[in-house]
Amino acid sequence: MSESSAVPLSDFKPRNGAIIATGILFGLFGLMLCGFGVLSTLQYFLMDKLAGMDPKAQAEMESMQGLMGVSFLVNLVIYGGSGILMIVVAFGCFLFKRWARPFVLTIAWGWLYMGVVMVISIIMMMGPMKEFMAKTMSAELAATSSAGAPTEASMGGFFTIFMVIYLIFLLVFAVLVPGLLLWLNWGQDARRTLEMRDPHPRWTDRQATPVIGMTIASISVAIISLPSLIMINQPWMSQIYPGGMLRNLFFLLPLAWGYVAWGSYRGQFAAWVVALLMLIGGMAMGIFGMQNINWTLMYQQMGMPEEQISLMAPLIEQMLSPNKIAILMGVSMLPMLGYLIWVLRYFRKRTV
Repeated sequence: MSESSAVPLSDFKPRNGAIIATGILFGLFGLMLCGFGVLSTLQYFLMDKLAGMDPKAQAEMESMQGLMGVSFLVNLVIYGGSGILMIVVAFGCFLFKRWARPFVLTIAWGWLYMGVVMVISIIMMMGPMKEFMAKTMSAELAATSSAGAPTEASMGGFFTIFMVIYLIFLLVFAVLVPGLLLWLNWGQDARRTLEMRDPHPRWTDRQATPVIGMTIASISVAIISLPSLIMINQPWMSQIYPGGMLRNLFFLLPLAWGYVAWGSYRGQFAAWVVALLMLIGGMAMGIFGMQNINWTLMYQQMGMPEEQISLMAPLIEQMLSPNKIAILMGVSMLPMLGYLIWVLRYFRKRTV
């Protein structure tokens, strides 16, 4: 999120259209995310009502009530909160507020980062998913069709077409769109356009844009980590974090990231150190927690039906093997660690 080198005012090209386009994109995706939040709420309550019509379904719903409640809360916080934030930023762009640009750059960088990680994850897990889908669909079609079962090779071809379409979808909406947003708002022209339309300094002008990005990201992580305070007490979480001090550290996550947000905004070097420790510690705890998971027992503790467990547990054991998780988490942490090292220069300049 670096700024371009200063250019003479005579070379200034207003970016009004780019900023309006940014507002339109943020508004559309914000509405979509809010819609996902509403749908997850409706799904939670409707499934409970519909399950009451079938005694077997009612029993399954009751066994999974805790998991569904936590999932509902997480979806509401992530989708609803992200959607509202994007709509607010969209209005900031439409009104040409100078505080909108740091939010746009921070969200777009985070969006692009998650998109790249998702693409890498899908590619790494494609083999087990292809084998699982081919076997499952072949068995189901063989049981329901009198014309004979399709071969796993033919189902594998179907899976390949499906994954190609899915990867294209991810590349467009999770990589190209945030890349477009970064291009629209990059450089001095975009910054000067907003400063000319909104000449009064805002709170986002206190620090350099990369540091403000760290502040915004830390606030977001602190809010998103709040549902983990409920999730960590679920029985199935004992499979990831058996207990003791490591498990209790989860209750400090919102406070720690809240301090990183406040401290980075004030230029405190200690906030940078805490952020570095949180990233390294989070990666270590994630790799450690995924080493010895009994997925069958974990799904049983979630209350999932045995039929689903027998299908899901072998697939997840292959997809989320300890070696794959370690590689994926290590690779995904490199950009964030690189960003922290790069932004360190702003904390060395002054401490408030």
